Amino acid sequence: MGDLGFHMGVANALMLPYVVYFNFQVMKDRYFRVLRELGLLPVDDVAVLTPEQTKDVLCGFVSGLGLPNRLRDVGITWETLPGLAASAMRVSRLLGNNPRLITESDALAIYQLAF
Repeated sequence: MGDLGFHMGVANALMLPYVVYFNFQVMKDRYFRVLRELGLLPVDDVAVLTPEQTKDVLCGFVSGLGLPNRLRDVGITWETLPGLAASAMRVSRLLGNNPRLITESDALAIYQLAF
């Protein structure tokens, strides 16, 4: 997304809630600890923490920093999402470090959620 006219740090912050949502099932305990350390934990028990709660809390955190948290807020259109997903699949370094296997259709779903 760095070639779309906004800083990579903004792109990372914007996508954080949605990538966390995607990875939640394999990273729930770690996300619980991170949210607790940041003072953002919406519940007291990891067993009841949901992907939606985590995404929403992180969206609020990003917004609180004065950063956009939707792709449409930075000028991305719905029609460009498939191209973004295809481009993302060519960044093997990042894909290889993701805790969960990601397909192009997964990437598209993440971008659609972030739209």
